[in-house]
Amino acid sequence: MIPTRCLLDDADGDVAALTFAAGEAPGPLIAAFLARLRRRGRRVLRLPQSRGACPTAGAEVPDLLAITLCGGASAERHWRPALILAAAARRPVLVPVPAARFGAWLDLTGGCAVRLACHPAALDDWWRTLYPPLPPERGLTGGACALWK
Repeated sequence: MIPTRCLLDDADGDVAALTFAAGEAPGPLIAAFLARLRRRGRRVLRLPQSRGACPTAGAEVPDLLAITLCGGASAERHWRPALILAAAARRPVLVPVPAARFGAWLDLTGGCAVRLACHPAALDDWWRTLYPPLPPERGLTGGACALWK
């Protein structure tokens, strides 16, 4: 059982649980999402279950930490290291959480997390809340006065 001590100090929505039911496969969904982010120039750190949750010293700080795990209660042992890394790096974290274990996830996060459906649009919508698209740049046409408008 996971202790209920909250590992997060705020509720900015930067920690997300991609909840999935039996028969749903979050791994390919997360892989496709990470690939889209990489194509947009984002740095992501994917921590598969077989590798623990500690990046090498001096590693570049990613824009997103993503843990990919097998489902079930055994995955919970990877939640705490992911949240500790996210809190230390002040970066968003994405963790797949079996829907049946979402209560344990809420206990661990102290409720400071968002719940996402196992769907590409849910991931994209969540990401846009963290990193809204930049407005189009205004050109320099019109001189310096145009920049002040």
